[in-house]
Amino acid sequence: MIATIPDDATRKEAESLTTSFETEITNRRVSVLDLLEKYPSATLPLGDFLAMLPPMRVRQYSIASSPLADPTVASLGWSVLDAPHKSSEEKRHLGVASNYLSALEAHDHVHVTVKPSHGAFHLPSDIENTPIIMACAGAGISPFRGFVEERAMQKAAGRRLAPAYLFVGCQDPAKDRLFAEDFDKWEQEGVVKMFYAYSQATEKSEGCRYVQDRLWNEKEIIGEEFKNGAKFYVCGSARVGEGVNRVAKEMYKEAALAKGLSKTDEEVETWFRSIRGERFASDLFD
Repeated sequence: MIATIPDDATRKEAESLTTSFETEITNRRVSVLDLLEKYPSATLPLGDFLAMLPPMRVRQYSIASSPLADPTVASLGWSVLDAPHKSSEEKRHLGVASNYLSALEAHDHVHVTVKPSHGAFHLPSDIENTPIIMACAGAGISPFRGFVEERAMQKAAGRRLAPAYLFVGCQDPAKDRLFAEDFDKWEQEGVVKMFYAYSQATEKSEGCRYVQDRLWNEKEIIGEEFKNGAKFYVCGSARVGEGVNRVAKEMYKEAALAKGLSKTDEEVETWFRSIRGERFASDLFD
């Protein structure tokens, strides 16, 4: 950074940050603007400041509806990031895209690009014979609302559907059971079977705190459907993905032991890699 700090004491204080850069700057997500506000005597050319700003990434959201219901509508679901900033208790860490979307009003225009889902993250072509198992937490439920709505439209059109199971992790049914009315209706219609894990109300989810706990709790159902050719989908944060992956591997090891087979960690990893993409699809975000 090419900046000038005329005050000697301030300059020495700023230079001392180089010895604790990770703890004082990186871990606390201190930006160049934060430093300029902290040291107002520092001068930095505007061009240099703009050159330091990282380019904004394209924000991607999963569509939470099916074109079979209405080809002119694309529903979205997102989590609004508004939390205390790590650099200062007086500042807020605001998600750029989520807060922008939440501030929109009816009839506002937004420039978007609609793209197909990546890889294998889409409903199976053989809907009659391929069960599906879906796992998510928070806003990760969005694509699965689209999945289940599509199944509801197919069922209403007289199609026969293989079983579908949706495992959802959230805090409390009274706070954040997203799209509750829709999923209750579709479950009553036999389109999907719902399983919840409530981190702040485990007594309402058979003692399960997180979605991976609920998956393990229902491992017999999952194991049976996987034998029947089920496809597995997971959507949510990287932490959710790690938890679900770990449980899937444990299920495989336990199923092998039940047959008298002991699998090494390397063998388990080989098996897991073999199903990724074809039978195990994930859509994870930071």
